[in-house]
Amino acid sequence: MDLTGVDPYFNLYSRLWPIYTYHKPSPPAKFVVANEHPEDHRVGNALDAIVSPGCIISGIVRNGVLSTDVTIRSWATVDESVILDGVTVGRYCKVKKAIIDKYNVIPDNTEIGYHPKEDRERFTVASRGIVFIPKGYFNEENLE
Repeated sequence: MDLTGVDPYFNLYSRLWPIYTYHKPSPPAKFVVANEHPEDHRVGNALDAIVSPGCIISGIVRNGVLSTDVTIRSWATVDESVILDGVTVGRYCKVKKAIIDKYNVIPDNTEIGYHPKEDRERFTVASRGIVFIPKGYFNEENLE
């Protein structure tokens, strides 16, 4: 999360720290929907965030890290979270202080990180309140 700050201690953009890794061939990230009218606040935006290739953002991401091929649907908000590969966050979802592992499809209107008692019943929650969603916890079959 330090990487999202203006001057992180470990700076990925420094030429002194080259990164040698395989990059999956994904299209560039895209931010869609720019309708900021009071009656329909629907906007694709990321603030103080790192967004990887292949992401499609139609909601709002603040202070977060999105891995490859993440989709944030319309009217969703993601705050202070790390979202790993292939995750889809449904419409009207609210995610706060969470780490969501790969290949989850978060159903529309789901709230994660806003109700500590409910989160502890379903997920692992760290002492600092960070909610951990395991790989594949939410999947296409669970949405039916």
